[in-house]
Amino acid sequence: MKMILFDIDSTLLKDGGASSASFGQAFKEMFLIAPLSIDKHGKTDPVIARETALATIGRDLTADEGSRLHARYAELLPEYLEKSDSFSVMKGAIELCKRIHSAPAFLLGIQTGNLEPCSWAKLRRARLDAFFGFGGFGSDSPDRTQLVRIAIERGRAVAKAPLEEIKIIVIGDSRNDMIAGNDNGAFTIGVATGKDRESDFIAAGASAMVNDLSEKSGIYDILNGSGI
Repeated sequence: MKMILFDIDSTLLKDGGASSASFGQAFKEMFLIAPLSIDKHGKTDPVIARETALATIGRDLTADEGSRLHARYAELLPEYLEKSDSFSVMKGAIELCKRIHSAPAFLLGIQTGNLEPCSWAKLRRARLDAFFGFGGFGSDSPDRTQLVRIAIERGRAVAKAPLEEIKIIVIGDSRNDMIAGNDNGAFTIGVATGKDRESDFIAAGASAMVNDLSEKSGIYDILNGSGI
């Protein structure tokens, strides 16, 4: 069996700025100041929240502030997703997920820095949620390597099979996805639909790279190949 763990943002979909807008609103409600912009690429939501606080108010969040900020962000996000005019599903994502989901040799899951409720909100908006039954999320751990490990363990429980009988495949648009996958002994596939490109994936030790998730990119052949 092959367990395939997808990243969400810029791999399966682009939320059209809904995350930034809803998080910004939640932050402003709490601290009465608009958050300064930081580089969010490849980072988990807890790390983004902490780095935003440090940049904007000059200190880290307390545990209580973090919990309340995340809860309000998750509450606001679905509305912002619905009204986003530029929300989009990545080329080939729906077709690939359908194909993988229908193949008994594959088990489909999520590995993402998004908080869990935010992950499902985005997948529902993209009409991809039905393909996924488990995952590892930013709300499980701020560390991507650890949340991938959690996703693997949850997938193993779903498969009801020993881990040594399961081949893990991690797919994402950032070098951080590749590093976390490699740290967990996974076969890693970089998808050049985000900011990172071939040189970034090579530097991060990606096992393979594709331009997108379409059939033309050959990603299904890679997933189905005996070399994995």
